[in-house]
Amino acid sequence: HVTTTLADPATIAGILGEVDHPAVRLNVDPVNLLGTIDDAFANGERMREAARVLGPWYAPTAHLKDVVVRPELVVHIDEVPPGEGILDLDAYVAVVRSLGPDVAVIVEHLPAEQVRRALAVTREAAAARGIVFAAPTPEAA
Repeated sequence: HVTTTLADPATIAGILGEVDHPAVRLNVDPVNLLGTIDDAFANGERMREAARVLGPWYAPTAHLKDVVVRPELVVHIDEVPPGEGILDLDAYVAVVRSLGPDVAVIVEHLPAEQVRRALAVTREAAAARGIVFAAPTPEAA
């Protein structure tokens, strides 16, 4: 994220390469690597770049949220529920598919009243790209 030393794929890869332990894995969370306005609007390419650099360390888990750029005095790059921003879902799905058939996709950072809609949007976006999620648990439905 923008306030961390783990701000870009090359730095993260360098650290993981130094750690060099098979139990240390990385969750796919592309929005956390969008630190500039250019990154936000080129998020698909940034995801593909991160996957090229960090793929060997990816765990079969991925966070999903969306991103918007707000035109305020100081530009804000904010998280929003899936489908409400500019996240390149085709690039996201391609990266997530590369993790194998049993990937946990976790929609995160939402207040309770936004969860059902976010999950519905996520399922619709996945279905449009040929992905069907396993049946949800009663708690997640």
